Amino acid sequence: MNLISNPNIDDKAVRLGCWLYSDSQLSLGDVIYDLTDIGKRPSLRFLGDEDYIYVGNPTTQKYQYYEKKFPKLIKELSDIDIEFTRDELINSISNLHEFYYITATDICPINSFLETKSEIHTKKEKQHEKILRSEKYIGKQKKVDSSTSLAHIHITTSLTNKSIAGKWTPFVEPSSKKPDE
Repeated sequence: MNLISNPNIDDKAVRLGCWLYSDSQLSLGDVIYDLTDIGKRPSLRFLGDEDYIYVGNPTTQKYQYYEKKFPKLIKELSDIDIEFTRDELINSISNLHEFYYITATDICPINSFLETKSEIHTKKEKQHEKILRSEKYIGKQKKVDSSTSLAHIHITTSLTNKSIAGKWTPFVEPSSKKPDE
């Protein structure tokens, strides 16, 4: 109800939020989604390889190697007649994240435990490393944006348990009349 009653969320974000909730129930938890366009594959260059990602634990300094087939979110939605462009999908995910209905974490080197341990070999990798080590990212997590190809999505209790339906400030359409009239 919280999502549907929010006047600050557009209808596409509402449909996406409802679908993500439903999918989380079927998946029994959080899911890593492929946010690339149909026909494209996410780049796992700095996270593993094309079919595997590394998941690490900074406390134990150990990581595991996971084989994973990531559901392509645009295709999953298209299969049930919910059409999104990639930009609309990213914007909707960001809006749902900003209202804390979901948490969306970009699966990328800057958010990765392995990024701090990786060995840099090529000139391109060295340039990538320099960007990630820049002040822009120090101590921060990279949010889902237009460069995101994989995202970990978690449904929060704000979507499912808290009733905030009556808390929204009513939207008032700006008057077309001038104050003199």
